[in-house]
Amino acid sequence: SPLFTNAKITLSNGSVFEIKASNASEENKYIQSAILNGQKWEKAWFSHNDIKNGGKLILVMGNKPNKAWGNDANAVPPSANNR
Repeated sequence: SPLFTNAKITLSNGSVFEIKASNASEENKYIQSAILNGQKWEKAWFSHNDIKNGGKLILVMGNKPNKAWGNDANAVPPSANNR
């Protein structure tokens, strides 16, 4: 969980990747949903290709875990598929 509400990272190509954690606080530390570059994002990870040209990740935070978010079989990171 992010410990910040907003961060911007300048990539080596000059593009900016921004992360915004809406409603983040000590109490609201659980991700409820996410949007990456304007698209609903159901994974708890992203690849370099997803952000290499910059963009924006919006995390909506809440005070209870959303056990459905990032829990789909298609949301498994590639490294986990190699086991």
